[in-house]
Amino acid sequence: MAVDAILHPDILSRLFEHLSPGPVPGPRAFPTLCSERRIRRHTLAISARVCRAFYGAALDVLWHAMDDITPLLSVLPTYTTNGGVFTGGITDENWQRFQVYASRVRQLVMSRDERYGRSPSETAWMVLMQRSHGPLLPRLEHLAVSCSVGALMMLLSPTLTHLDWRITVSFNPNRGLADLLLEMVEPHFAHLKSLTLYEYDVANHKLPGKIDVCALTHLHELSVDHHIVLTASTLRSLVMFPYLRKLALMFELTPEELSALAQTKLEPGFFQLQELNLHAKLEEITAFLEATEPPCLDSLSITRQCSFFRLPREPLYHALHMVYTKIPRRIRALHLRLLNVDGYYPNEPEAQDVTASRLVPPALQTLPDLRELTISVEGLGTRLKDEHLRTLCAAWPALTRFEYTASAKSSGVRAPTRPPTFGTLLDFARAHPALVQLVLPTLSAEGMPEPGFGSDGASGARATPPHRGLRLLRFCGLARKTSIPRLALALDRAFPALDVGHLDSSCRSPLGGVEDPDVLMLALITLQAARKLRSEATVCMPGRSSVVRPASPGPASDDQGPTVSPQQGH
Repeated sequence: MAVDAILHPDILSRLFEHLSPGPVPGPRAFPTLCSERRIRRHTLAISARVCRAFYGAALDVLWHAMDDITPLLSVLPTYTTNGGVFTGGITDENWQRFQVYASRVRQLVMSRDERYGRSPSETAWMVLMQRSHGPLLPRLEHLAVSCSVGALMMLLSPTLTHLDWRITVSFNPNRGLADLLLEMVEPHFAHLKSLTLYEYDVANHKLPGKIDVCALTHLHELSVDHHIVLTASTLRSLVMFPYLRKLALMFELTPEELSALAQTKLEPGFFQLQELNLHAKLEEITAFLEATEPPCLDSLSITRQCSFFRLPREPLYHALHMVYTKIPRRIRALHLRLLNVDGYYPNEPEAQDVTASRLVPPALQTLPDLRELTISVEGLGTRLKDEHLRTLCAAWPALTRFEYTASAKSSGVRAPTRPPTFGTLLDFARAHPALVQLVLPTLSAEGMPEPGFGSDGASGARATPPHRGLRLLRFCGLARKTSIPRLALALDRAFPALDVGHLDSSCRSPLGGVEDPDVLMLALITLQAARKLRSEATVCMPGRSSVVRPASPGPASDDQGPTVSPQQGH
């Protein structure tokens, strides 16, 4: 009876859902997520093969989310990724096998196909259209796709609830193509909950085509990731969206609209809005927040993109501090990104650098419920000094994530005169016991304990207990003459629960070469592996209780997992 209950389809589905690989991890994700994802796909594929009762439930989870459509089309023997075409016809047997998997796909992202140049050609879509008598993926719920006419005709489904649509009309001088695509997509707006729009036509400063904002009032999430001119009437309509929980806008306000908005109080709205992402001038963001005042805002992302070398620093700081005055006091996540469009950093006086003390003023340090704070400064010199980080030890006691990153494209960028030291790093972590993720631009070895001592330099009973909550620790660089082996030993003792991945994980710097942080990561991986081996050896020593450990999984297949056919399932 117990076996029959476990093998019930509903129970099996719930069990296999715990093996769901999840979405593709981003560049800042925990390292073990990538290897764990491959292992989960491999486990699901094996489960579908070894037991007939497992077959359907395991395949449902394995094929639920697709990172690209190539593995699915490769089920058809005549499809080739060389040009994305069919070299022959599709037999009835192969088509039935294809439908076994296609009917299980709920999420599809086409961006990887496009990035690696292996998108199906329009001819391939026409071949599939001749075979299919309806949507190619009849249960599809989440779709990310560009302006391929064939892809839209075959993938748009009545079950669709999330659409990420990129309109690349700038590559085609015929604007009528965008209107044609809009006519295909517009009937599906009524049953969408989430809509993301991106248009590469930089000359068009409005919503793509002829989209009526009033036709989108039922949305829960709306992202407009291309530049638009926001009008007061459009903003009034957005405020009244009753179910909107997430809004992302890249916008500008005309001088007349900015002046009118600063003097106008909109009707109360945004009652469900929890996540807001604004990409605009800082004074425009200030006017937006002042006019709307979202009452339940939980997360705010601010992006400012301009030529910072032509912008005096003091007006920049003043405009940023004005934005801070409009942030709700109970906000839990704040993300700031400053992007220099010049793409280079001239050898300017140090006073022209962006300083952490000005980006994080005392007023911001008093937010009582802040859990996440990320600051990214790209293409600019920036300084996070040791005293800046030490000042933040007294701020945000419930902080779980802190990231301060900087990147510049010139060797003329100077390191701060006194970067954060190892001792300050420990103090910051201890002051935030809930801290899980920490990213700093650089680190100095000053205050690092000698080998054989505790993480704070003490030995024996006086050693400070390690911080076991920190899982992700990253540095954009290390101070000169830093002993990486000593630093790795000190970090491993201070933060024993760090997620550093496995030896088979890729470890490459964003610049393409091997940098000091990469070597440090490899050293931490080695230390963790050695500690694990010692622990296992101690457990298996004679006279001690042994633990039966599961065998490690076999070599993982590719990211999409092996193709499992119905015959193999039996």
